[in-house]
Amino acid sequence: MSLTSKRRMPPNIGLVIHNMQEILKISRTAVPFQQVLNELELHELSSNEISKIRNEIQARNCKLLLEDDYIQFQPTYDVRNKQDLLNLIKEFDAKGLGGIILDELEDSYEGVRSDVCDLVDKNLVYKLENKAQRFSVLFYKDPKYHVNIDKAISEKWRLESISGKPDKEIKQELLKKGKQPLRIQKAKEERTTHMPKSKTSRRKQAEKRSKLLQENVEQMIHASKKTTLKKEPST
Repeated sequence: MSLTSKRRMPPNIGLVIHNMQEILKISRTAVPFQQVLNELELHELSSNEISKIRNEIQARNCKLLLEDDYIQFQPTYDVRNKQDLLNLIKEFDAKGLGGIILDELEDSYEGVRSDVCDLVDKNLVYKLENKAQRFSVLFYKDPKYHVNIDKAISEKWRLESISGKPDKEIKQELLKKGKQPLRIQKAKEERTTHMPKSKTSRRKQAEKRSKLLQENVEQMIHASKKTTLKKEPST
């Protein structure tokens, strides 16, 4: 054996499969297996090496379908443009399958993330972030359920938010806005302490308190409407 002769290294099967995926992502059609090997300039492979590559493709979940000496790339979802993408998200919603993980669309076609952003901007799709597991999920946003809320009302709602505040601060906020805090009158307790109250008596008191609460709420709503809504001009 000559010292100057070069010994050919065996192919890196994992790298070969990866390069095949990249080539076939573009065509998205079934092509002859040998043609793909030629494009990768793998002309000198032995029959044993080719068999190993074929077996690895069959064994791995590498999204390559090899049948009858033809090979084809199969993405997770067969979508090729923005309309296909929207139709798929609609289909998931109609079948009650929930949302689609954005990362699973990555191998569908080039520019899929840009199309997702466009659908979100057009209010056709929700994109929810799962910060714990670091992935995004897409849901269909049906236009017939859209509710347009006046910006002034939204701003007023944010300014008057009392979520998480203690009762004392809530009362102060209501007084600042000229609204009387809700008051519930307690029913007078009977002095007959020896006899326990019957279920009927307790139910009546509960109904009375509920009625008082409802009346107070209605008064507050009525007062709020007077102060926030302008009267329409008479026709």
